[in-house]
Amino acid sequence: MFRLLKRIVVVVGLLAVLLIAGGPWLLYFVGLGDVTPLPNPPELIEITSRHSDEAYAVWHQFREHGIIRLTPLSPYTIYVDLLIGPDDYAPGGGNIAGFLAKTWISKHSHYHRGFRWKLSTVALATWLTRHWTVEQLLEAAQEINVIRNCGHAAKV
Repeated sequence: MFRLLKRIVVVVGLLAVLLIAGGPWLLYFVGLGDVTPLPNPPELIEITSRHSDEAYAVWHQFREHGIIRLTPLSPYTIYVDLLIGPDDYAPGGGNIAGFLAKTWISKHSHYHRGFRWKLSTVALATWLTRHWTVEQLLEAAQEINVIRNCGHAAKV
């Protein structure tokens, strides 16, 4: 009896460790699976350097702090984002990536609110920081701002 109880405790403990360690990756792939198609990076037209005046203007417009440097997010960011909120924790470029993800998801997903929308948005923001350069993020954000200021529909 004691042996069986010990095995059950070990199995439950291992499952808990696997869930904690692998859960973020599972959530990341589930959220990213809802995003079809994935956005293509923009061609660099306006912002050709992260040191340009336009780049700094966009960087500060999205409440990014410090020098312009992209910190790639990880799937573990999903846990942090879902628990404490994206406004309280955003590494370099996280606010811009979140804005681009929300814009893309609102146009290309059938989820518009709720947990799946949030999960897809955070997963896409994570994907953007891992697959785009900081210049591409800044360029896409600048394009959306120009389009919105002209009164046209946003396009990522």
